[in-house]
Parts: sequence; structure tokens; C-alpha cells
Amino acid sequence: MDPSTIQDRFEKLKAQRPFSARWLSETMKINRYSINKVLRGEITSRKNRQVFRAVLEKLGTTEAAFLETSEPGLSESASAQKPHQPLVPLFGDIPAGNPTWFEADSVPAQWIEPPPGVNSPNLFALRVQGESMLPRFEQGDIVYFERLDIQMGVKDPEHPIPPLTFERLNGRVVAALIDGEATMKQLKVVGDGDSYVLLLKPFNPDFRTITVRAEHEIRFQGVALSMLRQKL
Repeated sequence: MDPSTIQDRFEKLKAQRPFSARWLSETMKINRYSINKVLRGEITSRKNRQVFRAVLEKLGTTEAAFLETSEPGLSESASAQKPHQPLVPLFGDIPAGNPTWFEADSVPAQWIEPPPGVNSPNLFALRVQGESMLPRFEQGDIVYFERLDIQMGVKDPEHPIPPLTFERLNGRVVAALIDGEATMKQLKVVGDGDSYVLLLKPFNPDFRTITVRAEHEIRFQGVALSMLRQKL
């Protein structure tokens, strides 16, 4: 296959699951020059071919699927059997304990298969770290979230955020940033009118419930839809 075709297919793959040469280089520990050569389709040596295959594996596809079909992330046989389901970005860990400051990854650590029976274009995944959500969520579980972007800070007495904003999240497990610190908890909306408060509750009684007060800056990033437990 000529270099321009390979380069074009990498661009199509990037539209399905965004990535960058820098991210590939840093996460795969391969120098940027070799990565860029492969992304340009310059596969002229055995070493280039090895890097090419490693990059495809990192992006969740195979050489056969990449080279033989017009959809580089899907083989022809799979395409004939079922419609294309885009992979889900896994962005790393979510603390399931006391809120912990962390620097969110802007590029996925890897791409994984979507959960069975869940059809949403706005999925992302995080891996549980901590024990505050036992017994429902264990450390190492992968949780699939539907994206949210709800942010609140100090309540404006004249224009308070209505509690209906959180109605569909009441009782749901959410990923949230509180004053820049990340946590995964069950959201409870208590009270009504302008006097309501938000509680972030653990399932494990050994951990404390967090009351979101007016002075807190909180951003809800996702609501949990499904979970995958890794088998040992």
C-alpha cells in the first residue's frame, strides 16, 4: 500500500479515536521520529513495520483491518456481521475514596470496547481506585460514564441553579471534581427550592458523605452507565 493511502487511513482512524504523535511516542516509549514516519506511511524497513503494528495495537485495531477495509478500525467480516461501534476512551483512574487532586488526561490511556447493550456516542471510561464504593464497585473495575458538563460554584441568591438540574442524577453514581479534586460517589439531592443541598455519598460506610456547600466549586463530568470487572 502506498504511503499516501496509509496516511489517509490514519487520518480516518484519528477521526474515530483521537490521538497524537506525541501521545503515541510518550505512552509507547518510542521516539517521535519513528512514530511520525509510520503515520506518514513511510514503512520501508523491518523496524518501521514493527512500529506500525505496535501503533495499530495501541489504537485498538489490527494490520489486516487497517489495510484491507475502507474502515480502518473494522474488518470486512465484522462489518458484514454488525454495525460499527466506536471504541470508548479510557482516561485512567478515578479516586473512589476521599477526594484527590489529579491532573486529568486530555488524551486516552487506551481505547476499549463499549459495554454490551449501551448505545451512546458520549461514553468515556475510568478505572476505580479506592474502596469507598464497595461492595458495588471494587478497585480495578472499569466504569463507563456518559459525559456531563454541569458546573456550579457559589450560589447566586438572585439566580440560583434550580434543583431540577440535578433531578435525573439523583441517586446515580457520578464522577465529579470538587474544588479541583476528583471523586466517584452517589449523588443525592436533599431539600427543594433554593435551599437544597447536594450530597456525595459512598456505598462503604467507613467513608464520609460529602456535603456540597455554596462555597464549593463542583463540576459533574459523567454519570455511570455500566461497569466491567476484570477477571483474575
